[in-house]
Amino acid sequence: EILQNEDIENLMSRQDLDSIETTFPELAPGKSLLVSFTYLREDEGGVIYKMISIKDITQRKAMKKASQGFIAQVAHEFLTPLTTIGSYNEMLMDGEIEDREMQKEFYNTIREETGRLTGLIQNLLSIAKMEMGGLTLNKGLVKTDWLVEDTISSIEGSAIKKNIRIKKNMPDIFPTLVGDKELLKIAIINILG
Repeated sequence: EILQNEDIENLMSRQDLDSIETTFPELAPGKSLLVSFTYLREDEGGVIYKMISIKDITQRKAMKKASQGFIAQVAHEFLTPLTTIGSYNEMLMDGEIEDREMQKEFYNTIREETGRLTGLIQNLLSIAKMEMGGLTLNKGLVKTDWLVEDTISSIEGSAIKKNIRIKKNMPDIFPTLVGDKELLKIAIINILG
């Protein structure tokens, strides 16, 4: 009587379901809600009350959707270099590439793509460590001019291959900061990548 909702009425009349996801556009616009139906029983097994509980699962659903998007993105990021490595390796093994310079180029591409995969895996491991609270920070003084040069030189090869020119507009004086140089480097490489 209080919550006019067809989904809840259907849930109460069914024996095979104990919960459903629904919405209340008038009462809670934009919210996803989990409605559960439970019997509260006496020790002898008789039903005392029927209880309906409603829980806001909007954030949980959004996180699940983001997680699925992240997994799809990671899968795509893995698939591209693996496809390149596989096809280049097959062509080299079959002897299709006889030109020595072209072979070197293929081997270099395989090496670069393997490095890219290694970087992706290291990033995923770092994310997992952060989520589990097991990531150790090695804080120290970081010279930002070295950090910038180091990260740019790490991605310059990839940029050149994609016909991207990196223009450095550097200040005269770089600040020194306290942080974990390797994690900062990974973060900057991810952004630049």
